[in-house]
Amino acid sequence: MTPDWKQRFFRIPDWIYRAYDLGEAFAARFSAAGAMDAAAAIAYYAIFSLFPLMLVLVALHGSVLQDLDVQAQILDAADHFFPGSRSLVSENLFQIVTLRGTVGLVSMLTLLWSATGVFAGISQNVNLAWPSAPSRHFLMDRLLALIMIGALVLFMVLSVVISAGLRILKVFFPPPGTPLDGPSRFAHEILLRGASVFLLFLAFLFLYKFIPNTKVRWGEAAFGAIFATTAWEASKAAFIWYLGSGWSSYQVVYGSLAAVVAFLLWVYLSTLIILAGAHLSALYAHRHEQPILEDPHDLLPGA
Repeated sequence: MTPDWKQRFFRIPDWIYRAYDLGEAFAARFSAAGAMDAAAAIAYYAIFSLFPLMLVLVALHGSVLQDLDVQAQILDAADHFFPGSRSLVSENLFQIVTLRGTVGLVSMLTLLWSATGVFAGISQNVNLAWPSAPSRHFLMDRLLALIMIGALVLFMVLSVVISAGLRILKVFFPPPGTPLDGPSRFAHEILLRGASVFLLFLAFLFLYKFIPNTKVRWGEAAFGAIFATTAWEASKAAFIWYLGSGWSSYQVVYGSLAAVVAFLLWVYLSTLIILAGAHLSALYAHRHEQPILEDPHDLLPGA
């Protein structure tokens, strides 16, 4: 054998070195930005933002939200985005719809301001992931938070519409009892799941593209969005499994507060994933940095 046989047979692939280097740089930036503390603060804000947001929606569309089918869709969405918190959302939604009254303009604005807290926190910390991005005025952060609320509502409406559309398409599938019933149901579930994941990816993509107060290329935003989508879906599956397993004793420990604790924990984990995707997007941009030509004349020799 040649003298370098150890290097030949035990050589570590270059991609492992690159992945380690990326992970080390990511951990340093993530820690320096105080992302874990920020995620905890955002989870705290979420308690004070979610239910004012529900009050605003009820005030705007009270008659619509009285429909039991619509309430069921909202609870299904709560199951999807906040696993383990269905009972918490259900109880508050029922009380809000039952006790709703006329909401004045001042009350509406106050509720909206409260509802923007968690989204403003996300906006600020996603922006912090980009060292080149200057901080915004706090009023601009609140305006962005309002836009994010509108986008979230649109996202949920699209989810409901797609879900309803796929249920209508089941009419074209073979009826129950036929040999193709099993494959048809499987195809329907795949379509429904795929549409949900695609919408989630789009939400992360737009978040990383437009929220940072600097120029972000689509490829850079997509890098973070792919990570965030994958990590969020995997974490949700693990979180649901944990809550349903015998290992989880949070209901015994926290009693009637168990749903609130599960909600806070999931928002914390979700925020960590969102901020991690933002930092990976910024790190990817830094590693593949190219000059951005603001003027086409910069291409001319001697310019």
